[in-house]
Amino acid sequence: MNANNTKNDRPKYTQALKQTSVKNHEVCVLIGHSIEAITSAVVLASLGNTVHLYSNTELLEQQLQQYDFERHLPALWQMYVQQHQIVIQTLPDSAEHLLQSYSVFYNNKDSEKVILYWLFLDSIKSVWPEESWIAAFNHSNQQALPLVMSGIEQIGYISALAQRLKRAWVYYIPFAFLQEGAAYSSMLAPSLWLVGEKTPQSSNQYLSALQPLRLDARAFILLTLQRLSLPAAASWRCWQHG
Repeated sequence: MNANNTKNDRPKYTQALKQTSVKNHEVCVLIGHSIEAITSAVVLASLGNTVHLYSNTELLEQQLQQYDFERHLPALWQMYVQQHQIVIQTLPDSAEHLLQSYSVFYNNKDSEKVILYWLFLDSIKSVWPEESWIAAFNHSNQQALPLVMSGIEQIGYISALAQRLKRAWVYYIPFAFLQEGAAYSSMLAPSLWLVGEKTPQSSNQYLSALQPLRLDARAFILLTLQRLSLPAAASWRCWQHG
């Protein structure tokens, strides 16, 4: 283990990817509608990334209304959506359809380049059966891209998922450290940044988009997925609020 130091004004959601004028632009693909997914999209955009967020747009809007009191989060969200730095998409009925929309661009140097996929597991459970999305990622021609998963799960669940995924670059960020009522600020400058790795010591190289969060964290904990468990995540949450 390593430890180191305005509702009505929101733009309408689009159904198709917006074209950017910048070639070779790196894109983070996020799948989910939770507050963690929203916060992650805003923080990644704040760090200069373009984010494609796939979600149930009705549930996404409900989450945004629920967290209107956070001030910075909805204001930045609206700005980045207007600037097309966050592009919202309707979640397709299968992971295969999502991956196919990017596979044709994977080897095209003149197109937008995906640098990571980030699944918020609570958001996809009712839409994508586990067997189907794992099979889709295993059959994808994008095996060199990192896959991040988030969500609090039972002991051993994430580790088992990672083993079923054929790619080596699989990571887990449980978000046990987000402070209630301050999701954006607690992620941008977290008290604790926790990452689980399938392949040890690989996150530095393959999660470069997230490295600023690690550097700004008061504490950083890096574990293999086999050692990362729900009781540990719960105790770290208590540590942060203690």
